[in-house]
Amino acid sequence: DTHFLDNISVVSPGSSLPIIADANDPASAVSNLQDGVNTFTWTVSSALGACTIPPAVLTITKNPQPVTVDIPFNLCETNFGSLQTDSHDLTIHDAAVSNNEPDRTVTWFLDAALTSPVLPDPTSVDISDNDIFYARVVDDITGCTNVTPILNPGSVTFNVNPLPTVAAPSLASRSFCEDGLGTSNHAGVNLATAYNAQINPTATITWFPTLA
Repeated sequence: DTHFLDNISVVSPGSSLPIIADANDPASAVSNLQDGVNTFTWTVSSALGACTIPPAVLTITKNPQPVTVDIPFNLCETNFGSLQTDSHDLTIHDAAVSNNEPDRTVTWFLDAALTSPVLPDPTSVDISDNDIFYARVVDDITGCTNVTPILNPGSVTFNVNPLPTVAAPSLASRSFCEDGLGTSNHAGVNLATAYNAQINPTATITWFPTLA
């Protein structure tokens, strides 16, 4: 709340007021506008107070800049040893980088100054480990951006993880005798117990009957 006593204003702790460059100039510049509604009242009277006119009220609404977020994101490399993910869609990060606010349009850039857009297609970008991409965010309702008056680009930083290594189980552990003459069958084998440690002892392994 703001309370006015004569020419003294009393505001809540931590509040900030707009600054009028010249209170006697109807065309004065105003700075330090606060987000939301800013109301200015001018009162004009004669020097002796004999003549007065109703005060003039001007309301200025300052819309806030869109909020942006810097986010980390983990990927897996596409090919062994490359530390690169092929054809990643940057637009899946639009919501997160714009703080999950509705009515936002996001454009992706290669630099924090937002001068080099991601071309030709931000939905298919090759990502290397530690790559950073930056977002220009527009509020579709107000038209405000994260560029002016203060440049505050959101970003996504990628960590491309290597694919897990695998080793083929030993031939001996994969060789069996049939249980009965001519049956070509062998009793069930616990694949996880028999082979997981040989393939990769630190990985989580899931078995499937086919490659599909």
